[in-house]
Order: sequence, then structure tokens, then C-alpha cells
Amino acid sequence: MKYSAYAGSWTFRPEPKGVSRYLFDDETGKLELQETILEEIAAGAQYLDEEKGILYITDEGGRTIDGAETGGVFAVRLNEDGSFGDVLSYTETSNPKTSYLWPVKGGKYLAASNHSSSKAIRHAYIRDGKPVTEIYYDQSSLNLFSLNEDGSVSGLADALIFDSEVISGKRVFPHFHNVMADPSGEMFLACDKGMDRIVTFRITCGKLEFLQETKTEENTAPRYTVFHPQTNVVFENNENWPGICSYAYDRKNGELKLIQKLAVGDESYRRPNASDLALNASGTRLYAGLRYSNEIVVLKTDGSGYMEEVQRISCQGENPRGLYLSDHFLFCMNNVSGNIVCFPVNEDGTLNEEKAVSSEAHLPGNMSIWRKR
Repeated sequence: MKYSAYAGSWTFRPEPKGVSRYLFDDETGKLELQETILEEIAAGAQYLDEEKGILYITDEGGRTIDGAETGGVFAVRLNEDGSFGDVLSYTETSNPKTSYLWPVKGGKYLAASNHSSSKAIRHAYIRDGKPVTEIYYDQSSLNLFSLNEDGSVSGLADALIFDSEVISGKRVFPHFHNVMADPSGEMFLACDKGMDRIVTFRITCGKLEFLQETKTEENTAPRYTVFHPQTNVVFENNENWPGICSYAYDRKNGELKLIQKLAVGDESYRRPNASDLALNASGTRLYAGLRYSNEIVVLKTDGSGYMEEVQRISCQGENPRGLYLSDHFLFCMNNVSGNIVCFPVNEDGTLNEEKAVSSEAHLPGNMSIWRKR
């Protein structure tokens, strides 16, 4: 059968980007381009609400409006045939460069994470007839958006704001890269790769409630996470260190306890390295992308958080920025070489290299498939 697949293009360069719709043939593994929208945006992440037929897309920046750097969330209605309909809304976030978004249980809200620009601004004003200057530093934030009945975003409901700090004589800026809820939907987690920490919070009555922060090793830059579907275990990768950590978590108080650290790449190479993580539905196979070596590593795991490498293959392209699991396929978005590779997943969870199919795509970074029948 053929299904609509949506791939977000990502770069901070001023060139056509946007979100493209493809027809995915699950018999051949091939993607066929149909249309592209929002070509001015760097699509940092996407969330597909299959029930409502709404595609939510983050505006991760690379452009300005009235001189200000952008950040926000688009809501795009999908037609019955999977094609793009109207852009229902564009809602600005509290800070620029919106990186990730995640649905909140109940369908009334979306959570989103934002970078900071790592910049200082010197602001001048007059005090007692004399010019005075002050320096302001950029912030980062986690946002909560309320949704209308039609799936459009009605506005910013709440925000957790995080300032830069001076650590060991150096100013360090927050840079939230992902946000995700545990399977129960009670606890949220966000990776701050700028300040080497993982923040947990909950959402109660339309408000964000900070829980705890867990520091990671210096300059590891925690990036993305995936939760085990049955146990209180979360896996986390690191942009500046080619390894994966597993943690046990307490969803009530947000506490994380390290279970295992496993290097899956060359530890002498720091940036950029690990990109994305994907975990199968049974929680037995973990897939990790490595940009430096252009590899995909497959790990055996279980509900205890234990990890062991079982396969290492080429991503069949350059810069595997995104991974996406759908049915019995793993898709790898190779951002620099401009191709999406569809790997069939074997019964044991390993990837079938020989039957992998590559399709041309423009700067792909993330993906979703609407398996509407």
C-alpha cells in the first residue's frame, strides 16, 4: 500500500527548506515526492495527530521577522488524501529557535522546547540625564501551548524560563533540544545540551511545574531521549559524546538515577556526533544514529535499562540527523547527502542492509507517516 509520509527539511542556511509530502510504497520501500510547503522554515521537529489529521511543525529559526529571530509552531490541516490543506495557525514561542514538541495527554495542550541564541545584548538608556548601558543575556524556555477544538494552536499558556549562568568563570547558555513525556503522560523530560543537564517537569491544570534537574558530565550535551514502554527507564544520547545513558526515573518527583553509560562511537571525537534515537514498541531494540562515522548502531536492551551492541551498519548517506520507526521499517534521514534510506527491520530487530532503499530528499531531518487506510 501507499501512505503519505512527511519529511521536514533542516538547515540554518537561507535556502528553500520546509516540509515535503511523499507517497511511501511499503512494498518497494520507495518515497515519491508530491508537494512541499513552508519552504522558508527549518523544520526542527514534527508531531502528527493522526486522529485529527493535523501536522504540527516547529520553526527552528534561520529566518527573521521584522529583524527578530523566529521561533514557533505551525499547525497544518491534512486533507483526506493526505495532501496539505490550510495552515491553521502559526504561534510564536516565548524564545526563538523552537526545537521540539510533544503532545500532552488529554489533547488540550502541546509542550515545546526552545534554544537560546547564546548572545549578549548591550542596551543603552538615559538615567539622570546620562547614558547608561546594561548587558542582557538570552534565555531558553519550555513552553505549553493550548489547542483549539479544530487542532489549531490558540496561544501560549505557560512557560518555564531558564537563564544563562556563570560557571567556573565562563558564561554558559541553556539550549533545550528536546521535550518528551513518559508513557503515562505524567512526567515530562527535556534535554538541555547547552548546560549539560536533564530537566523534569509535570503539567497540572495548564501550568508547568518544575521538578528536578540532573547534571550530565561536562560538555556531553544531552540531546534526545526515548522512554521504555513498560518500565520506568529512559534512554538518552549526547551530541558531544558518542554514548548513550540509561536512567531509572520516578515520575512523581522527577528524579533520575543513572543505570548504564555505553559508548557507541569514537570518544575522541566530540562534535557533532550522536543525532537521534529510536526504540521499538517492545522495548527490546534501541537504534542510534552517529553523524561523525555515518553509522546506525543497533542495541539490545530490556526493561532494566541494560544495553548491548548487536549491529553496526552504514547509514548509506552522510549525516544521519533523524531516525523514524514505522511498522517494520526504520527510516534514516541523511541531512547532508540528501536522502532518506528505508531499512527493513528483521524479526530479531536488526536492520536489513541488502534490501535498504534510498530515496532522494532535500535536507531531511525528521519524518512521520500517516498510515490512514
